[in-house]
Amino acid sequence: MFKKIMLSALCIFAAASVVAAPRVRIDQSSKEAVVETFIRATAYDDPEAMWAVLDPSLRQLAINEAGSEAQAIKDFWAGFRQSCPSSQNETFRQILRDPAQKREAINMMLQQNGKWFIRKNGKWYINPLNK
Repeated sequence: MFKKIMLSALCIFAAASVVAAPRVRIDQSSKEAVVETFIRATAYDDPEAMWAVLDPSLRQLAINEAGSEAQAIKDFWAGFRQSCPSSQNETFRQILRDPAQKREAINMMLQQNGKWFIRKNGKWYINPLNK
């Protein structure tokens, strides 16, 4: 009986892990790494990963406005998804699967938005308010 229960529990866990969106590994070691994290967070619907690479001062402004970090993340993600809907996730996944396309996308974002990137305490962040 114990074996059946354990087997059932393992099956449920395995099914849940297949269905669940992958969590994005956050890398802030360079501007390029932050852009890749940003693209992965977009592709895999991971608002927490995207939140983590935002400039802490920008996050604090959002928290102050929303009243809590949880609400700030929710509001930020909703606003982000209005401009970049989930229907585009597969396009971002395709870019990530192709090394040449990924490099091109990262370089394009760095060239077009170079002032968005800021280094604090040894980590790189994105702040789209920096112009």
